[in-house]
Amino acid sequence: MRKLVLLVALALLGQPAHAAGVVVFDNPHRTTFPVPVPYFDDHPLIVYDDAHTTATGVLTGFDVWLWNNKNNPESDATIWIYTGDPNDGMPGPLLAGPYTIPVPPQVAMQLFHVDTPDHPALPTKDLWFAVTFTVGFAGPVWDGHDAVTGVSHNIVRVHDPLYGDEVDTGQVIVPGPANLMFTLYVDPAVPAAAPTWGKIKALYH
Repeated sequence: MRKLVLLVALALLGQPAHAAGVVVFDNPHRTTFPVPVPYFDDHPLIVYDDAHTTATGVLTGFDVWLWNNKNNPESDATIWIYTGDPNDGMPGPLLAGPYTIPVPPQVAMQLFHVDTPDHPALPTKDLWFAVTFTVGFAGPVWDGHDAVTGVSHNIVRVHDPLYGDEVDTGQVIVPGPANLMFTLYVDPAVPAAAPTWGKIKALYH
């Protein structure tokens, strides 16, 4: 795995068109230049970041920061969300995705917003957010801060099909918490109101 790439420019493609719903996890861009992209190699990797949200519900969209080397062709990034657990064990069943994002080659990292019209259920607050590319020299963007909404336990799992898997718990590959920059939007689950005798009588009136 390449240990570090420093991006000396920032491509902020306007403010994201926020999805309906509420922010239940947010690790926005706050890192000052240069911005590192530590999780990549000359072949595709799958990078998983733990996310512990503030609510369950239906996924309506997400924001994610991505980087595709300027010498690459336009390449697809793929996003999945898997079941996690409070202790950050291995990713469990798939909950959402795959979602494909065409990423142009560029020196700078880029912000993407994706709506999820399939509205998959996220029945647990403990998740893994996974990113891969169809090419090497591309990957998700690191942020050396704790999440501002929800919680991250600063664990990134990297699946490398050629050289084996690696776990970064912060301070291992780059100095600072092992977190990616992304945001999750959810339409929270609203419990159904318990039936009352008055409502039951109204049904049969």
